[in-house]
Amino acid sequence: MAGQQSTRPNHEIGRRLQQAREAAGLTQGRAAGLAGLSTGVNMSRVEAGQCLTLQTVAKLCRLYGVSLDAVVWGKQ
Repeated sequence: MAGQQSTRPNHEIGRRLQQAREAAGLTQGRAAGLAGLSTGVNMSRVEAGQCLTLQTVAKLCRLYGVSLDAVVWGKQ
């Protein structure tokens, strides 16, 4: 049960990244390319909160024009 709780924040971050990408009008593939993410980064896993690194989140935030605080903490 503790493992499920620890993944919840990652799931929320992934959900916020997906919302920001959609608001920016980008597909997952286009976003990954524009952000300069390596080919090993699977955007569907990132948006599911399964494959998050600070570097990836920061690159996507810059691309989408949203703050890191907004994505990580849900602050507007």
